[in-house]
Amino acid sequence: MKCFSLLASAVAVMLAVSSPAEAQNWKAAPLYGTIDLTAGFMPDPVSRTLRAGGNDSNPIAGAGCTGFINAAAPDYAVNYTAASSTLYVYARAGSDLTLLINDPSGAWHCSDDWEGTDPMVAFSSPSSGSYNVWVGTFESGAPQDATLYVTEIDPSGSATGTGSAMPDLSAAPLYETLDLTTGFMPDPVSRTLQAGGSAANPVSGAGCTGYINLDAPDYHLNYTAGTLPLYIYAESDADLTLVVNDASGTWHCSDDANGTNPMIHLPNPPSGNYSIWVGTFESGSLQSATLFISERAP
Repeated sequence: MKCFSLLASAVAVMLAVSSPAEAQNWKAAPLYGTIDLTAGFMPDPVSRTLRAGGNDSNPIAGAGCTGFINAAAPDYAVNYTAASSTLYVYARAGSDLTLLINDPSGAWHCSDDWEGTDPMVAFSSPSSGSYNVWVGTFESGAPQDATLYVTEIDPSGSATGTGSAMPDLSAAPLYETLDLTTGFMPDPVSRTLQAGGSAANPVSGAGCTGYINLDAPDYHLNYTAGTLPLYIYAESDADLTLVVNDASGTWHCSDDANGTNPMIHLPNPPSGNYSIWVGTFESGSLQSATLFISERAP
């Protein structure tokens, strides 16, 4: 695989649109949604889980422009109001990814191998407007689970300056995948686990602290939503923290919601996959804890 190493502090390579680029339908509705962000947005990073790849070979010419995508529509669109911050767009997965972005000026940007086999494009002087993003796979074949990140924090080896990579959303959970539909019984659902891990929580935002296992979530929740709220919380004699990536790709954290026990309340939860980490506030050995999932206020 041809390596295209992109330093996070460098401007992403701008590529002139070549004739094959007409096949890229950047005007189509994105497959996984649109997000509106203004410089200084929180939480940072914003993330979106998706299926990377497609049947179409990347038609853009230039360094790092390789792999296979769905040319019929972007995977994701970012409507960004810029200031002085650098904007970083990157993707992670257990498979070999590529990245293609059409920026507000119409210029194309590509990345192949930025960190291992994960791609990243950095905009040192980003323009305000729409960024249309395709996450591809280097190899042709079936689409692959991946997570796209948009951030103003330099992700080169660090999500928050701690030297930690982001948690791996695509990994199989350490304990279990739960399938729940609104109105589930019994309510709450509870599971025992060993909370904590060796890595400082790299997600930024209120309540984002403690130590977790970055290699895999503790639980996945496949949730079919209705009109009820969703509560995810944990209890222990130890001081716990909680990290959840919801079905829209948004990160949520909690530290002390009830004494030293954390809780995340989602008033209008989306349907889809939730990745859940139960952490400990202090580093050290794992701690016995119980995770609860409920549609009733605890």
